[in-house]
Amino acid sequence: MKGTYRRGSSKETATIGREIGRGGEGQVYTLKEDADEVGKIYYDNEDTEIQRQKVVHFAAMNESELLREIAAWPTDYLVNNEGDCVGFTMDFLKGWQPLFSSYQIRSRMRRFPDAGFSFLVRAARNLSACVHRVHEAGLVIGDLNESNTLIDGRAMVKLIDTDSFQVEIDGYVLTCGVAKTELLAPELHNRSLDDFVRQPEHDLFSLAVLVFQILVLGRHPYVGRQREGVEQTLETSIQRGDYAFSELRETQVDPPPGLGITWLPPNLKSMFERSFSTDKKARPSAQTWYDALHELEGQIVQCKTNPAHEYWKGVDACPWCDLEKKWRVTLFGASTEKPEELVDATEEIEEIWERIERLPSPAAIALPKPPSTEGVEPAKLSVLQRIGGLFVSTQYLWLMLYLPLLVLFRAAARPLPRQHGLAALSAGCWRGWTWLSAWHGFPAAPETDERRNAGDHGRIRCARQPVAADGGCRLVPEPTGQCSRHV
Repeated sequence: MKGTYRRGSSKETATIGREIGRGGEGQVYTLKEDADEVGKIYYDNEDTEIQRQKVVHFAAMNESELLREIAAWPTDYLVNNEGDCVGFTMDFLKGWQPLFSSYQIRSRMRRFPDAGFSFLVRAARNLSACVHRVHEAGLVIGDLNESNTLIDGRAMVKLIDTDSFQVEIDGYVLTCGVAKTELLAPELHNRSLDDFVRQPEHDLFSLAVLVFQILVLGRHPYVGRQREGVEQTLETSIQRGDYAFSELRETQVDPPPGLGITWLPPNLKSMFERSFSTDKKARPSAQTWYDALHELEGQIVQCKTNPAHEYWKGVDACPWCDLEKKWRVTLFGASTEKPEELVDATEEIEEIWERIERLPSPAAIALPKPPSTEGVEPAKLSVLQRIGGLFVSTQYLWLMLYLPLLVLFRAAARPLPRQHGLAALSAGCWRGWTWLSAWHGFPAAPETDERRNAGDHGRIRCARQPVAADGGCRLVPEPTGQCSRHV
């Protein structure tokens, strides 16, 4: 969608350059006139009409300069030749990364190898400052999540997708109709968000979840070990208030084995309890989070064993040393892995997925044809080979045929004691087999007195130890196997 547009306020030309990202509402391009800005051009449909109204209003807000410090705020709106709003311009946040890359351990080790616990605390504090600024301006973020929040190597934080913020214009509220359920306040689950007017306390729940994930190594506060007989989704745990790390309430979810939040000061643990309670009015404000995290920054000390470890001075020993020993993983410090090419921070996961879907499907692979049997002839065998093969394949058949005849012959040649039924057959088979083994040269078991007298009782006796003095009998046991900040 290349072309030339005009800025709505200054009437200056804005020429579209290369595409650097796209999403469900539009595409993001570089601007040839200004390398520090990018332009977002909406798709030509009615679904983006609300966004167009928002950006025109946002670009004219008195607080726009202050909001540019904490968000990719619209610096101006773009119009076409007919004067219709088609998009907006914003700062180019080149090199910034999604927030989750700072608290997921492996991602942080690659992208921010020198970041310690103080870096995480500062990131959480700056995120709180961003939310506070938005609320001060009379706006509600609505879809606050780890993907549309960016961070850089200084722990500075900025919000993107600002055209989805909820705003009131001339008494009419333009709502935010999207959200991630794992960050959505429990009272908003199972309801339509298209026309629902959200309040700042709904943002405060999302803020608390993100602060928890930042400080607790990416762990979601509602994910843990479910009690016996309980099987519920993350969304259900949020709706039920099953905060896994709660010390005040009985919940259906316990903390994961070997992980607690003992390294956090009591005031922060209390704020998490309030944030994840059933009383939405009890949630701490963004300003309260900012102040508490600012206080924590002044109470961080360095580990004497590992200089890369920083922790709250209120605990007896470094928690990271203990966790690294348990988990056998490096939590802080330089990564030994080869750095990956960083993804442009303005591209969301959905945008990347759409690019993948636009790739052409691979051509069908022709299956190989089965080998031809033309010209294949059976192997030629000599007369001796054929006779030998016939003998080998039929020797056991001959054995099955003349064995009964031999049994009858031996029984007739050597009278047996009077026997009936299976007893007579058993004795006859044994004598026939003994004679046949000798004739073929097979090793035959010695004929013991027990076997000779087998016919007297009609069964084979078990081997016994010598008769005990008291006339008892002992069975022989079988052998056993061995088995810089916002201020």
